[in-house]
Amino acid sequence: MSNLSPFRYQYGEAIRLAMLRSISIIVVLCTLTLSSGQLMAREEEQGQSELDKIVLQLKWKHAFQFAGYYMAKEKGYYREMGVEVEILESGPGIDPVQEVVLGRANFGVGDSSVVIERAEGYPVVVLGVVFQHSAIVLLALRHTQTQSVHDLSGKNLMLVPNSHELRAYLQKSGLGPAHYQVQAMSFDINDLVKGNTDAFSAYITEQPYALEQRGIAYVAFSPRSAGIDFYGDNLFTSESELRNHRQRAESFRDASMRGWSYAMANIEETVELILSTYSSERDQESLRFEANQMIPLLQPELVEMGYMLDGRWRHIAETYAEIGILSPDFSLDGLVYKEKLSSPRDLSWLYRLIAAVLVALLLITYVALRFYRLSRTLASDIAARKQAELEKVELEAQLLHSQKIQAIGTLAGGMAHDMNNVLAVILGLGSVLEEDLEPGTTQYEDIRDIMSAAERGQSMVANLLGFARKGKFQLSTWNPNDGVQQIVSMLGKTLAKTIVIKTSLKAKQYLHCDSNQIVSALMNLCVNAAHAIGDKGEITIESHDKTIAADETNHPTLQPGCYLSLIVRDNGKGMSEQTRKRVFDPFFTTKDIGEGTGLGLSMVYGVVESHNGSVSIESELGAGTTVTLLLPAVAAPSADDVDRLASQVSSQTGLNE
Repeated sequence: MSNLSPFRYQYGEAIRLAMLRSISIIVVLCTLTLSSGQLMAREEEQGQSELDKIVLQLKWKHAFQFAGYYMAKEKGYYREMGVEVEILESGPGIDPVQEVVLGRANFGVGDSSVVIERAEGYPVVVLGVVFQHSAIVLLALRHTQTQSVHDLSGKNLMLVPNSHELRAYLQKSGLGPAHYQVQAMSFDINDLVKGNTDAFSAYITEQPYALEQRGIAYVAFSPRSAGIDFYGDNLFTSESELRNHRQRAESFRDASMRGWSYAMANIEETVELILSTYSSERDQESLRFEANQMIPLLQPELVEMGYMLDGRWRHIAETYAEIGILSPDFSLDGLVYKEKLSSPRDLSWLYRLIAAVLVALLLITYVALRFYRLSRTLASDIAARKQAELEKVELEAQLLHSQKIQAIGTLAGGMAHDMNNVLAVILGLGSVLEEDLEPGTTQYEDIRDIMSAAERGQSMVANLLGFARKGKFQLSTWNPNDGVQQIVSMLGKTLAKTIVIKTSLKAKQYLHCDSNQIVSALMNLCVNAAHAIGDKGEITIESHDKTIAADETNHPTLQPGCYLSLIVRDNGKGMSEQTRKRVFDPFFTTKDIGEGTGLGLSMVYGVVESHNGSVSIESELGAGTTVTLLLPAVAAPSADDVDRLASQVSSQTGLNE
């Protein structure tokens, strides 16, 4: 594989040089384009030599409730859009809608009642929503654990003017105006504590803090419990502001929502700013409490700042119509800011940037395609060379094993002939002596032992001759499925009853072979399988038709053509890879001394090779063993030959130990 290294190095260097050239071109194009865009941006900024003065009117006194506007000013977001913003707090008697409509403020912070103001003729337009859920609640002192809003029937309620959301909540809960008495709002939570009122209009983000600090138990009744889910604080402006300064209104909205995102992500910094710049009446802990209470109302992690939905505004309008505050056919047209309206600008720098990016993408795509094609070619070449080398190594290993087996077979064949001659003399003389002795005598039994040993020696010689492929084969056309059935019948009488023998005989073709030798080989495999299984297990014998193509790589020693596959499979203890490589070597055995000769599988190998077939074995420790015999197949005989073949099958015998 080392001869691939120079080519791989040169190829890698070429790819790296091509990528560096492409990246350099991309960097130059993007730099030139961005520089021109920045230059035009500076020219636009220089044209705004003086900052516009605008006013934002809050709906109440300085608090974390307005933190986003403070941070937009503090971080310079408003100055970036070319304006200087004055933030005015509110109080009793100051209406943000009036301030904006009369032109004393450019923008205002309002709530869902802007729907009513719009219906009354005020030309207000909502730019964006900050509070996705309203913070308004009714606070009451807790007297029982089962206390509900219905307990306020006949009680005194301290409500702020235009408490439309709370009135809708009470009416939807079955408490119309005749069921309670409205008191003028004092804006002092002590009136609730002292019992001057039974319920107090409040913000869930602020007034509960004072009660909790004093350890006073309270209950908060929220309109959301009755399905009234109004928007809370929103940013609005007038139609005239949009008509005369659309770009400024749009930029103010974006800068404000950017400030809100920063404020909610940096609560401690925002609290310090409010204390140092805007409010001396609040303390640090109360502002932290307010900020944490606002998180589920704003949902900054889930909803984009400023987001609003027409369906929610329609729900608000319908709720007002249900309590008779708004006409059912009121149109929301013009209330909600729909789209950004901006004056035409020179966007040629943007077009140049897009063009540069497209050119860069084309270059990158071209280089990537070239790289991909070269990579595919290189990968294909490397894979082909690896496969060729693997096949070469495998063929060399098979050739070496075949040569080793052939050498051992030649030696074994010569030894077998000499041993056969010696055994013939022993058996001949033993027969003569056996005839001269009386059965039952000591000498007679000794002669019988000598004869039995010689007969076992003859069986070993037959195995050696089979392995050496020097035995005499009697070839005939034979149906292996019939032979397997005969083997199963014989094994059923000899093997333990706890070993189950199964068959799957799907072969349609026949074999032209020495059927006795093939049966003996299969019997050897089944006996070995039974030994590997031990006390209890399963042996499966299968037959299949198989075709080996000319480009077949799994069986390089076989010629293309039709073959019949005979498989013996067991679920025994299996064997290691080292053992698997030696199982066909003569005299190699894993059995105990006296239990086997080590010639059984060698005989199988020799028989199959003599029939121009191949034998393979697959095994893993603990996963059983599968032995596959592949033998050249022939077509099934005609009906005239069936009787002759049946008589051949009935004469088949042989079990080599």
